[in-house]
Amino acid sequence: MRTLAATTSVAAVLVPRGVIAQGSQAQVPMSPNPPAPDLDSSRGSPLTDDFKKYVDDLREEWHVPGISVGVVDGDETYTSGYGHARLDPDVEATPDTLYYIGSITKGMTSASLLYVLDSTANSSRPLSLDSKVHDLIPEDFVLSDDYATLHANVRDLLCHRLGYPRHDLSYGGPGFKAKDGVRLLRHLQMTKEFREEFQYFNIGYQVAQHIVETLTGKWIGDVFDEAIFGPLGMDSSTVELKVAENMSDRLAKGYAYNNATKESLDLQPWWDGDLVGPGGVISSVVDFTKYLRAMISQDLPFSKKLQDALVTPLIPGNTRVTPPNELSHELYALGWQITHYRGHRLIYHNGGTPGFTTMNGFLPEKKWGAVVFTNGDLGGSVSSEAAFYRLLDDFLGVEPENRHDASSKYVSYISKRQDRYLNARKTLFPDAPNPPLPHALPLEDYQGTYFNPGYRNIKLSLVNPADDFPIADKSKKILQAVIALEWEAVLDFEHVSGENFAFYLNLRARAPMLQEIGPAEFVIGSNGKVMRLGMQLEPSLEEKIWFDRLEV
Repeated sequence: MRTLAATTSVAAVLVPRGVIAQGSQAQVPMSPNPPAPDLDSSRGSPLTDDFKKYVDDLREEWHVPGISVGVVDGDETYTSGYGHARLDPDVEATPDTLYYIGSITKGMTSASLLYVLDSTANSSRPLSLDSKVHDLIPEDFVLSDDYATLHANVRDLLCHRLGYPRHDLSYGGPGFKAKDGVRLLRHLQMTKEFREEFQYFNIGYQVAQHIVETLTGKWIGDVFDEAIFGPLGMDSSTVELKVAENMSDRLAKGYAYNNATKESLDLQPWWDGDLVGPGGVISSVVDFTKYLRAMISQDLPFSKKLQDALVTPLIPGNTRVTPPNELSHELYALGWQITHYRGHRLIYHNGGTPGFTTMNGFLPEKKWGAVVFTNGDLGGSVSSEAAFYRLLDDFLGVEPENRHDASSKYVSYISKRQDRYLNARKTLFPDAPNPPLPHALPLEDYQGTYFNPGYRNIKLSLVNPADDFPIADKSKKILQAVIALEWEAVLDFEHVSGENFAFYLNLRARAPMLQEIGPAEFVIGSNGKVMRLGMQLEPSLEEKIWFDRLEV
C-alpha cells in the first residue's frame, strides 16, 4: 500500500455544434458562443439557509443520505456538508467527507497524461496530443480495426472517438490492471467508424492510464500526486480505498434506495484495485475546490497551451439529447464537457459509481465554479445536478420561474427504467408463446463455464432466486452468474421459451444504477449438450455477444 503525501481519488459523462478535423492530426477547435455580459461579483456566501433547505428537501425526496458542496467565486471559497456520510453508525457529512467522485476523475487523468507529455518537450523524442497511441504502447494497443490501430492518437482516446461502445461488462475485478483492459480491445467489437461519432468509452481512459505508467515507469497514483494533488495541496485525495479508510471516519459509505423495500442499502465499495483512469479518485469538496480553482486560473504544473487543450472542444457529444433552451448542445474535450449556459461558457463533468454520484463545473470567464458530491445512487444523480444548477442560477441571478429544472427529466427516466426492469420478459420478448416452449435440457445441464475473449469467463450455477427477483414463480431454481466488474455483480436468468432467456444484471444489493436487462440464448450442439451462450451485454450492439462453453 502506498501512502501519498498528497493523495489521489477514484471513479461518468453527458454532452453539438462545430467542425471537426476528422482525418488530420491538427484539430480545429469548435466555435464558441459570444461572451455574455459581466456579472456583479459583490456577493457573500451562496451556501445560505435557503440553499440548505433546498438541499435537505432534495435529500428527502430522492433518498440521498449526504451531500457535500463547494463553491469557488473569485478569490473566495465556500464549503458545507448536509446530512449523513454514514447511516449506521451515524456520521455527519462535512466539507472534509471523502467520496468516490466517479468519472470526474477523467479530467484528472487527462491532466496527468498532459503533464507527462509536457515533460518530454525538450527531450530528443518530444510527445504531443498528436502522438500515435500504437507508437507509445505497440504490443498492447491493438484495436479491432487496423487503420484505427495505427492512426489513433492521444486526443482520440481522451475525447471518446475510437469507434467503440461502452463494453462496460468486459473489464474489472480484483487483480485486473489497466494493461489488461488495453489488451481486451482487439477482441471487442466497434459500432462506429474511427472518429465518426462520440461514444463514451471508459476503456479509453484505461489506455490513458497505461500510457502514463509506461512512459513514466511509475504507478499512476504517484503521477496524480506529482501532477495534481501535491502541487495543489489536495492532501486528503487518494486512489486507494485503504488510504481513505485510514482517515478516521471521513470516508462516506455509498447507498442505493430500494423502492420495493423502502430502505437505503449500503453498497460494496469499488475494488481497491488498479483501474484509476476512468474513475478511481476519492476526494473531498475542500480538496476539490482547489482543483477547480487551478482549472479556472490555469495553475496546473504544465504548459498553458496544454491546459487550453484540456478544455478545447473536439467532438459533438450526445446528439440524441435535445437540451433545454438555457443550454447549448454539448461538446467533448479531454475529460471535460463543454456547453454554454445562458450565454456563459460552462465546462463541466459528472460522475457516478454505485452508491455515489457527483457533479462539477465552472465558468472560466467569471472565475466561478462549484462541486457537489453525494453518497446516493440514482437519487444522487438528480440531487447533484439539481444542487449544482441551483448554485449556478443563484450566481447568475436567474428569476425563480426561469430556473433550470434538473429533476423533472429524471422522474420519467427512473420510472421507465424501473418499469422496463420489472417487466423484462414482456419488454424483451413481446411475441413469446404462452404457454412457453420448454428448454431442451434440464437446467442443471446449462451449468458450467462459458468464455468470450473480450468478456472473459462467465460461470453459470443453479441457485434459489432472490426475494426481490421479479419473477412470479420463486419456487424453482434459476441460472445465475457472479461476475467481477469493479464491483461484484450478478446475472440472473429467467426462462422465456425454448432456448431463450432474459438476463437481469444487478449488484448484489440490487442497486438501481447498475440494473439492466437483456435477451440471452443457448445453443444445443449435435451432441445434445449446451455449446454456446449469447447475450446482448452491450445495448448498442444489435447482435448478441457469444460465449463458448468450456469442457463440454
